[in-house]
Amino acid sequence: MAGETETETPYTRDRSESSGRLRGWLNDRSESIVLGYPLAMLALFFAVPLFLLIATSFYPKPSGEYYQVGFTLEHYRRLFTVPLYFRRLGFTVALSMATAFGCLAIGYPVAYTLARMDSRLRRRVYITTIVSTMWLTYIIRSYAWTVILSKNGVLNEFLLTIGAIDTALSLTPGIWALAIGMTYVFLPFAILTLYSSINNIDPELEEASKNLGADRFQTFRNVTVPLSKNGIYSAWMLVFILALGAYIVPRLLGKPAQWTLPVIIGNQSLNNLNVPFGAALSIAMMVVVIVILVAGYELLGLGSEEMAGAGGGTDG
Repeated sequence: MAGETETETPYTRDRSESSGRLRGWLNDRSESIVLGYPLAMLALFFAVPLFLLIATSFYPKPSGEYYQVGFTLEHYRRLFTVPLYFRRLGFTVALSMATAFGCLAIGYPVAYTLARMDSRLRRRVYITTIVSTMWLTYIIRSYAWTVILSKNGVLNEFLLTIGAIDTALSLTPGIWALAIGMTYVFLPFAILTLYSSINNIDPELEEASKNLGADRFQTFRNVTVPLSKNGIYSAWMLVFILALGAYIVPRLLGKPAQWTLPVIIGNQSLNNLNVPFGAALSIAMMVVVIVILVAGYELLGLGSEEMAGAGGGTDG
């Protein structure tokens, strides 16, 4: 039966040695491979595009062309000397901040109620409902608000029925439609971020505050809110960044005088073929985000983990 047993040949021996050397090489460099893959993806999809964006913002813009390789500060000078663009930048930042504060004002009570809800089934149903609203695109949700806020929309019909107004209001496009639409679109992000932070607070800390004589409002103000400051800032920053880069909602719900900087960037790049100036406007928006991140780190004493919403807040 010797013919039925597999005998070692030079080929199988070499293949076994090669496989062993490969496994040894992978084991020796496993840490480098694990770290190298995400670093390579970060470089490929973030660092390289960012470098190209910065470089393009300094390219000259010949007439009738997208850009020309070279160096000029004309686009940044134009940003800070032409009142239109500087005002658009200020309006975009102000609208994004207002949206973030509005989402906090509405989202915190909702998130607190969800986190302290006794029924786990009801909590899951509500959270699923909130998440499901994010499945619809911004375009559909923005168009829905144009219908609701139009002269013949549901809101005007309701106000006319109850006698609150005598004539139908024209709310869209307009600043109120824009503010409502922005808050509605980004509210789920704030609720989910705040819910995660509040849910991580140990309920026994609140019970201890009540046992020491504090009422519910004092416990909420002196215990719950301070312990959830990480989530508050994370939710505010997340909504602010998302609102700062919003294009669809301002384009559909706002008038041309209320268009945000992303809409201006799109017009400069697509309609005016001025890609370098659009890149310079994008860099200006990035600088605003970085400044606010640094301000949050310095003023609130938040580290990278806290700014990411980690740690719940029991470390107070």
